[in-house]
Amino acid sequence: MKASTMVALMAAFAGALAFASPVSAARDGLAVREHNVSSVAITGFTAFCSTEPQHCQYSATLTFLPENRVSNASLYLWGQQSFPSSSGFWDTDDFQIFIHVNKVNQRYRILVSDVHDVDSGTVNFGYLSPAADWPTKDRVQSYIGPMDFVIPAIVP
Repeated sequence: MKASTMVALMAAFAGALAFASPVSAARDGLAVREHNVSSVAITGFTAFCSTEPQHCQYSATLTFLPENRVSNASLYLWGQQSFPSSSGFWDTDDFQIFIHVNKVNQRYRILVSDVHDVDSGTVNFGYLSPAADWPTKDRVQSYIGPMDFVIPAIVP
């Protein structure tokens, strides 16, 4: 093979690597992507519980910044008249994203976890909402706080 052909092949290979997928490692047989998430933007956050029929419903869209990676999240709980002390994990579009709401000392903590990051493991985000944002009126408990907000990453 000529030297000029070898140089051309090496340049093409290096160019292909530059545009390759950001997959950098594999854990448990699953591809893990490198992420440098600094915050998560929550949009369209809604939550309410009703007594007729007894159920609670939560939903939100999560956008991880600065990557702009989006995941929709929702949860429907039958048999609940008011928000439980822990919602349990919501359903999400991405199985490596977790969100749940916990009641802590008459306030509500919205917790989001992203397990994509290969360098630091799980990246966590937490937002503490006052009880006044979760009132009950006419047998319906609803979240009335901001529907859109940004939560910075929790630094260990």
